[in-house]
This record gives sequence, structure tokens and C-alpha cells, in this order.
Amino acid sequence: MDPFSLAASIITVIGATKTGINGIKVLRGASDGLEDLLADISQFEAVLEAIQNLPGARDNADSELKRLLESGSKKVVELNSLVQYRLTKAGESSKVDRLQWIRSGHDVERLRGQLRDIIANLVALVGVNTSTTVQHVSQVTSQVLFEHRQLSSQMAAFATQVTQLLEGSPPTRAALAASMGDVRQVAIESSSQPNFTTTENSIALQSSQHKSHLDPQNDLYIRRVRTISLCNKYCVCKCHVRRKLGPSGIFSKLIGSGYIETAGPSIFGTQCDIELCRARAAPRVSVQYRLPRWLISRMIFMWFTSSPPYAPEFVLRVPRVIDSLNDIAFKAVLERNLDLLKSVITNGDCTPYDIDTLGRTLLAVRINIKIFNFEVNC
Repeated sequence: MDPFSLAASIITVIGATKTGINGIKVLRGASDGLEDLLADISQFEAVLEAIQNLPGARDNADSELKRLLESGSKKVVELNSLVQYRLTKAGESSKVDRLQWIRSGHDVERLRGQLRDIIANLVALVGVNTSTTVQHVSQVTSQVLFEHRQLSSQMAAFATQVTQLLEGSPPTRAALAASMGDVRQVAIESSSQPNFTTTENSIALQSSQHKSHLDPQNDLYIRRVRTISLCNKYCVCKCHVRRKLGPSGIFSKLIGSGYIETAGPSIFGTQCDIELCRARAAPRVSVQYRLPRWLISRMIFMWFTSSPPYAPEFVLRVPRVIDSLNDIAFKAVLERNLDLLKSVITNGDCTPYDIDTLGRTLLAVRINIKIFNFEVNC
């Protein structure tokens, strides 16, 4: 092979590797093996560029070098076809079909292994493993990694500054809170590795700096994290006020009575009138209805909530209602007598799900006592 044909072959293979790198960068939803595949193709491109710029490489070209270049080109084209036509969903060229990815995992690993063998043979054939050339390749690789880390740090610092500016402005912060919830986390994520970790020790981003063409495309995400919390039990805002169900007075003894409580966005459409109320919490509705005593000493308790990404949850219980003033278990909780409480539960005289006339379990009564003691001590 003459030097000009070698140069043309190298340029052709480099073009194929660039196509493969760009095709892999835009994929979404792939496993960690996609990043390894991108690294192998990027390494193949770096070796080809090193051979192209290596003094005397084209003068020593022979048939074996031509064969390796042709074989490497075929493997890259085969990988590109595999990624483009078999690993992506139909009509969604940027989204990986995980089922096809699992099925084609063996083919991907086989092509990666063959590509690594070709890289090793190329390095051995043209003498890239000499001390001078190895040092040059090592320096290039280190520079690429340094640029990648530097860009990630700079983007992290830039994102932090943007978030601080947005949260610092009252109108902007109110708009963000209304549309996104509380912004509590900022992350720089790579399209081929969603769980990319950022660092706080970074420098300012300079407009004149450029990232390496081998780096994966970085996207900026302002991730919203909502704290799934409920409004205070004694909250008096309009949207979370405790509403009474059923009649009052003497009629409540005939058909029973209860309460309904809401938290999070109000299902009644009532705007909250207290600024500090946690109206952006997970929506929740709880209903407590005590059946009349002449019928049965039971209370119907229904609880519904919906907290993404988890599915809606519905709980229905019919616990026993007992008089806390005359019950041994509640007295044991009030007196902090753990041995007596164990004995009552073991004998079957009480269960952890029993409630008092206010709808409180044994645990809730104990928590209220601790909260009351803490407030008194403070």
C-alpha cells in the first residue's frame, strides 16, 4: 500500500468512527455497557490519528496494515448498524430498546473484543508501543480526560450560580415553586451516563474554552426534588382544615360521626391562606368515621395518597375503639410501663392497631406525650 492510499484509508476509517461516536452519544436509556463501547471506539479513533501523525508510519505500510484497517472499518460499520437498527426503538432513534439491548449484548461484546484485538495489532505493527509514542498517546489521553473533568466542573459551577440567582429573586423563586416544586438539587448529567457525579470545587466557565470532540455530550439538568411531607396536624389553613362528617349532638350517637383531613394540593379547590403551609406535599386524603356505640365499637379509617414515582396507595382499616381512660394498654403507655404493655398485647387484651375515641393509636399517643414534654422543657 502506497502512503497516499494509507492516508485515504485512515481518513475513511476515522470518518466511520466519528459517525459511530456521534450515534452512540445521542442514545438514551442504555445500560453502562454503552459507555464502554463508546470508549473502545474513541480509543480506536485515537490510535488511527496517532498512526496518521506518526513519522515513518506511512513509509512502512504493508499488506498487513491494510488488512487491519479494512477489518477495523468493517467492525465499526457493523457496530454502527447494530446500534442504529437493532438497539433503538422504531420511530425513536435516540431511545434504546432495552429488550433488544439484552438480546444483542453478546454481539456487542463480540464486536468490542474483535475491535480491541485490531487496536492491539495496529499498535504492535506500526511501533506505537515504543517509549516515545506511548508517552505521546498517554499525554493525549490524559489531556482528553482532563478536559472532560474540567468541563464538568465548570458546568457544575455555572449551574450552581444560575440556581442561586433564580432562587434569590422572589418573583422567580415563586414561579419556580409553582411550576417545579422546591429546587433542591442541581446535577450535570452525561447523556450516556445519567448518574454523573458533580463536584463543588470548580472554577468559572470561560466562553473561549472548548471541550474535546471525544467527550460525551453533556446536558444541564435542574432536578426537582420534592420533600414528601404532610402539613402539621394542627395546621389551621383553609385548604387543610379538619372537616367534620356526619351530624353532631345527640344524632351522632345514633348514626356515628367522623372527620376528613387533606394534605398537599387541596381536592376541594380551596386556596391556602398561610404562606408557610406545605401545600406542595404529596396529596393525601384521610377519612375517620366512628360507628355508633350501640352498633359496634369500631372506626372506619380510609387513607389515600399518590406520590410519584410510586403508584397511588389506598388503605382501609376498621380498628377497635376503646376508652383510653379505662384501658390498661393506654395507661401503660401513659405511665411508660413497657412490661405491662407487653403483657397486655401478649395476652390478646389489646393490639397495636386499637385506637382511642380521638382516633389515636398507642404509638401516636406516645409520640404526642414526647412532643408535649419537649415543648414544655423548651
